[in-house]
Amino acid sequence: MDPRSQRRRFLADSSLLDMSSIQSIVTPKSPRASSCGYCGPPGGRSLTASSHKDGGLIAVRLSCDVSTNAYQKMIDRGWRRSGTYCYKPDLRRSCCPQYTIK
Repeated sequence: MDPRSQRRRFLADSSLLDMSSIQSIVTPKSPRASSCGYCGPPGGRSLTASSHKDGGLIAVRLSCDVSTNAYQKMIDRGWRRSGTYCYKPDLRRSCCPQYTIK
């Protein structure tokens, strides 16, 4: 069964569950490489698809409860989020280090 079908089936089955008892639900994604928007020519991206590396997951539900706050623990360990996609850059193998701006 492909990942999209699995997710649709899970979401359909999850309506039978008491979701309030579940702290976090995530779907892992395999590590990937992509081009970099910082290393390329002005206005472009890097030419190779291996300059930026990260691992990630899709967050179906992340705990925001003060006692278990999974999201804050992930952020403290170097994870970042864009919508429901959570990723952790591989800073040792990536072309550009990423810094948190607060």
